[in-house]
Amino acid sequence: MGLSVILTARDITKGKVASKRLSDQGFDVTFYQLDVSDHNQISRITDQVESQFGRIDVLVNNAAILYDTWQNAIDADFDTVNQAF
Repeated sequence: MGLSVILTARDITKGKVASKRLSDQGFDVTFYQLDVSDHNQISRITDQVESQFGRIDVLVNNAAILYDTWQNAIDADFDTVNQAF
């Protein structure tokens, strides 16, 4: 197919495990540790990806946080909500 997958994760161990699983299935995978709340890491990874791949053709963003699901919007902890964003 000619696709290269760039996988990022905050947790380096989980990221490497996921990357290996995909590689073992025949996918071309490159892993970078990345915390999307750290602007310096974002800049560094952007530079690395641009240098190695030239560009990104497709982006799948699957970031999530599980927080107090029993809260209501009216009294939600906005620090936690901002973390999710």
